Amino acid sequence: MPLKFKNKLCTGCHLCELVCSAYHFGEFAPGRARIRVSNHPLEGRSEVMACFSCPNAPCIVACPQDAISRSGPRQPLFVDPAKCDGCDGHPACVPACPYSAMYFDVQTRYALACDLCGGDPQCVKFCYPQAVTFDSIEPASRRREGGQSKLQSLEEALNYSQRWLEILNKPVLTEEEAKQIIEESKTNFAEHFNKGWLEYRKSVTEAGDWAATEWTGSGATFRDVLGREYIDCLGGYGLLDLGWAHPEVVNAVRAQLTYRTPMPSQELLDPLRGVLARLVALITPGDIKYSFFAASGTEAIEGAIKLAKMYTRKNGFIVALNAFHGKTMGSLSMLGKADYRQPVGTLYGGPVYHVPFGDADAVERQLDICRKVGVDIAAVLMEPIQGEAGAIVPPDDFWPRLRELTHHYGVLLIADEVQTGMGRTGRLWGVDHWNVVPDIMALAKSFGGGVMPVSAFCSTEEIWQVMMYPNPFIHTTTTGGGPLACSAAIAAIHVTLRERLWEQAAAKGDYLIPRLKALAAQYPQIFDQAFGGDGITGRGLLIGMHFKNTEVGYRVAAGLFRRGVLVAGTLTSAHTIRIEPPLVITPVQMDAVLYRLSDTLAEVSRTI
Repeated sequence: MPLKFKNKLCTGCHLCELVCSAYHFGEFAPGRARIRVSNHPLEGRSEVMACFSCPNAPCIVACPQDAISRSGPRQPLFVDPAKCDGCDGHPACVPACPYSAMYFDVQTRYALACDLCGGDPQCVKFCYPQAVTFDSIEPASRRREGGQSKLQSLEEALNYSQRWLEILNKPVLTEEEAKQIIEESKTNFAEHFNKGWLEYRKSVTEAGDWAATEWTGSGATFRDVLGREYIDCLGGYGLLDLGWAHPEVVNAVRAQLTYRTPMPSQELLDPLRGVLARLVALITPGDIKYSFFAASGTEAIEGAIKLAKMYTRKNGFIVALNAFHGKTMGSLSMLGKADYRQPVGTLYGGPVYHVPFGDADAVERQLDICRKVGVDIAAVLMEPIQGEAGAIVPPDDFWPRLRELTHHYGVLLIADEVQTGMGRTGRLWGVDHWNVVPDIMALAKSFGGGVMPVSAFCSTEEIWQVMMYPNPFIHTTTTGGGPLACSAAIAAIHVTLRERLWEQAAAKGDYLIPRLKALAAQYPQIFDQAFGGDGITGRGLLIGMHFKNTEVGYRVAAGLFRRGVLVAGTLTSAHTIRIEPPLVITPVQMDAVLYRLSDTLAEVSRTI
């Protein structure tokens, strides 16, 4: 028996179905697993089955064309395409399978069962409890007519896109349609986007039989495709300061799309780009006057790096340990975490020096060393408050000293406001906590109101000269800063200023942080007191909860998710979990989060 099933070890996670479906996606039976898991909660057990569980193979007996065979009991099935005629669209083999592990593809007229994935069964590879094992034998052939396992199919793409356009225009889905979308989403992510994401996502691992697939939202809550509601305390990692689908931002984009041009001609003047640039000049600190618009935070950092190098004609940068600035090559070079940097190998060609965040003396020492050994530094690049590191607030003298040091050494100061900007930390800009004016700023995330992707890097008129002369096209992008993006950013700025959302963030942070600290004091065995003295850090609504280890952090995040609260750790670790809700979260919702967190912590504490 090539596949063996140890049902005592099966946890009922359905991952074997997912990877089976993903492996065979596009190969005549898209989205259909050839292995099945049955959960029996009342009996406290789960059961995994495929055609190798079957001693009798009733599909062989049922086939009127004698097209199905196998070399022996519990061995792979072989379907002879020369004999199989599909039974006029009603194949007798499919209902005969006791495990629902066989399918018939009408277009290709092939009956499909487990073929051991060409000798490398995916269910075995990904079954972490090791409930499925494999005795290697010569597998049945996966080759079909034409000899290819994957073919370009324009007709299939046309039909598939048509189906999804119809879904997009449906205001309401049936439960059956919703469940189909969930399964299809898992398959598409596994086969065509990133299988690893599924393993890290609580929405897949902690959502029961049907993975949470986001569908709609408003304010600080969202619903998945099945209608389950969650309080959003992640906020898209700072993307959703204004909440989900803020109506004024949506209406601004809709108006631009309906009445005017959706994308620029590249030759004529597009007015909204100029309007947004003026607004940014009005709301940023000091004499920052000019902006360039792109689509993502890492593009803004890349532009800031390029601008600093062009203006200073120097190559070096000083950045912080544990910093996060993006993952394109220049931004990645500035990033302070090995797990993102090491796999890529050689990064930015100029010298980059990492110093502890919040340690102005370390910055001064590095600047002094570089001057003494003749290494030219273009800029010091820092986040006002580190986000990905876990809402780490520097000492109050850090940013003022950075400004003094950079002036003294003739170095530019770049503020990465991608996550802290637009009110997140209780001030409009993170640097406003210390009344510091940087030379260059990078903006993104909530800059587009949570509706359109838009980012910017901004600077003074003096520094911007190198962007204008002698070549005004020294830095361009075809799609960045288009009319739809600019309309969203204009609306986002308007709402943020009118509602004074930074003041709301400050007040709500003042409400949440002391209560989180009280919970941390109640459960010292859960929280890591090395951070903030109690495990709680942050300002405004950029808050970090730091745990003893990643396992505890994951259990807290998973427990909250089961209770309808979305949080997240850093991208690859749950040692720190961020509380980063939309700034429009209500007092009632904050109390609900605190209550559910308290219940989760009590549950976790009983098991450690």
